Amino acid sequence: MERITIIGLGYIGASIGYTLRLNHSKRYEVVGFDFDSETQRKADKSGALDKSEWSLTDAVTGADTVVIATPASAARSIFEDISAHLKPGAVVTDTTNTAADITEWANELLPRTVGFISTYPLVSGRGIEEAGGATFEGARWAAAPSPKAPQEAVRKIIRLIEDLGAKTFFISSEEHDSYIAAASNLPVIVSNAMMLAAARSPSWREISKFATGQFGDVSSAAGVDPATNLGSLTANSEMTIHWIEQMILELNDFRIMLDDENRADPDGPLSETMNQAWDARLRWENNISPVDIQRTELPTSGDMMLGVFVGYGVAERLRGIRNQKFDKL
Repeated sequence: MERITIIGLGYIGASIGYTLRLNHSKRYEVVGFDFDSETQRKADKSGALDKSEWSLTDAVTGADTVVIATPASAARSIFEDISAHLKPGAVVTDTTNTAADITEWANELLPRTVGFISTYPLVSGRGIEEAGGATFEGARWAAAPSPKAPQEAVRKIIRLIEDLGAKTFFISSEEHDSYIAAASNLPVIVSNAMMLAAARSPSWREISKFATGQFGDVSSAAGVDPATNLGSLTANSEMTIHWIEQMILELNDFRIMLDDENRADPDGPLSETMNQAWDARLRWENNISPVDIQRTELPTSGDMMLGVFVGYGVAERLRGIRNQKFDKL
């Protein structure tokens, strides 16, 4: 029987335990540990574990596979703590939202006799209360093994993912982190920024009375425990900054279009841009292949800086004059 240790018993960790015990009880012995003792008691009592260990080092001793299902920010210290207690041939994997950093930490801190594969399940849920034995059924599960990863370790993790009912697809760590930053971290940033833009207004007391479901939907990520979001953002900060910059460009485009005197034109750039977003959203929602969306000419970094000092409307007009000069050359 293969011993699998799960570190972190929230939604993902507990769901892994439930699924393996429900469907593969003869293949796996599930051992669990969580830094929050109350969470661990809930997982133990609810049947997600065969065995509960209250010491991190005891939990990984003798484990064939170790799954780190904590926030990414905790992974480095976990590697440091468990490194000396992993048996040769063990495989370590994770379910965090960063691949590049965590793979680098694993290569630095884990013994060379231990294989590491970074993975990420594409499922959503919060807390052990939402965990279940069918969480991963039919779900896609990203795997981003480094070129140094032992093939046997890769095969073991693929088998584990398949035993959980998910489908593996491979991706580079750089692509993984960029896509996660765009699809997961950027909404957190936008949610927090929008919440603060409104709440920092002297009129927030009155504005809040107008904030209905639409405001609640967009600001929902700001209602998640800040410690959880902080770890996700800081572990993948470089890629998140890239997507923040893309968001700034989009917002600046909207500002320019709204500042234009033809903003209400049904065939104008504002209407066309919103139609493109509407089409992209419908395609995503209905699992229809996306199409390439061509943007209008973006402001350069110089234009952006100029906009800060003279206003984006003036900067855009100056940019139009400059482009006309180049067209005549």
